[in-house]
Amino acid sequence: MGLIQYINSKAFLEYEAAQPRASTFEISNLGSFQIDPTYEIQITDMIFSQPLGAVGSCFGCNVVGTSNGGLNMCLTTTKGLNHQTFVKYTEGVERWINFILKNN
Repeated sequence: MGLIQYINSKAFLEYEAAQPRASTFEISNLGSFQIDPTYEIQITDMIFSQPLGAVGSCFGCNVVGTSNGGLNMCLTTTKGLNHQTFVKYTEGVERWINFILKNN
């Protein structure tokens, strides 16, 4: 963090925003949280979400699960995306999930 003083963050972000995105889709998977069944309090479900940022991917998928069977995917996108493109994105993710479920 000490080097941040040597970077012009405004110029950096302006430069990055003018460039084509480096990626279209980003997946972050926290994995499955193993909870000791002898604990008095149990976590049965979790949600994990993180923003994509102004210069990140257009689409994101954040995944987390629990040993008790909870599994969630949070789909994210950037501001300004039109509704039709978002619908195509979510339908594509649904086909991808169905493919995985059928082949495992």
